[in-house]
This record gives sequence, structure tokens and C-alpha cells, in this order.
Amino acid sequence: MTDPIPRVDPPPVQAARPLPLRLPGGKAVGLAVVIAIIVGVQLGAMPYRYRKQIWQLQGAVAGFVAGYLLGRLSRAGRE
Repeated sequence: MTDPIPRVDPPPVQAARPLPLRLPGGKAVGLAVVIAIIVGVQLGAMPYRYRKQIWQLQGAVAGFVAGYLLGRLSRAGRE
């Protein structure tokens, strides 16, 4: 007597690999560089009395970027 339902073995379990960090394409990087250069030239032409506000803005942007990247990297470890 044969079994009416054939036996199918499940595929072997593979070890989980870490997710690669995906970098934006060449167009996005080029656009970011062009914007950074334009903003840098404009900020360089500003009077000295606005330097403190520029430094505060730079610190805020650096903190935002660091927080965003740390959040993305810590989330990738939990998935």
C-alpha cells in the first residue's frame, strides 16, 4: 500500500546574513555634492556676524544625520 500524499522535505535553513548598507545611486550623490558646494559658496559670502548661527545650524544638521544613521543601523540589527 502506497501513501496517497507524497512526502516533501523542507529546504535546508540558511544562516541569516546581515543586511547590506544601501548607498544612494550616483545621481543622488552628485546632486548632494552640487548642493553642498552651492550652499558652501553662499555661506562663505555671508558677513562674519552670522557665523555663530551658521555653526549652530551645522551642529544641528550633524546631530540629525548622526541620529538618523544610528537609528537605521540599530534597526537593521533587529530585523
